[in-house]
Amino acid sequence: MSRMTNDIDAVRMCTGIGLVALVDTVVLGAASLMFMSFLSLRLTLLCLAPMLVIVLATWRLGKLLHKRFSQVQAAFSHMTEMVRETLAGMAVIRAFAREDDNSLRFAAVSSEYVNKNLAW
Repeated sequence: MSRMTNDIDAVRMCTGIGLVALVDTVVLGAASLMFMSFLSLRLTLLCLAPMLVIVLATWRLGKLLHKRFSQVQAAFSHMTEMVRETLAGMAVIRAFAREDDNSLRFAAVSSEYVNKNLAW
């Protein structure tokens, strides 16, 4: 359930803000290149030379970010599932006086989630 909720939110952000940023980048980039080439074609080509390095770095970083995002999503899903189980079994937890154990387990799971978010 948490994966679906977070994925829907990620898709919403991508289609909303991402689409606007994409259109801005394409339109402003094309206009900038056009004006730059009118001023000096040689300087324009010199400015575009580092673009290959930027494209390669972005491609490599994109793979790393996708992997990290998947790990964070899995940790969030685990934490959300634990909360759901705790709420569903609250009467049993109280009946067997397992509140402290459950709190420690939740602290460990939430700490793992935070660490996945802060990991390099």
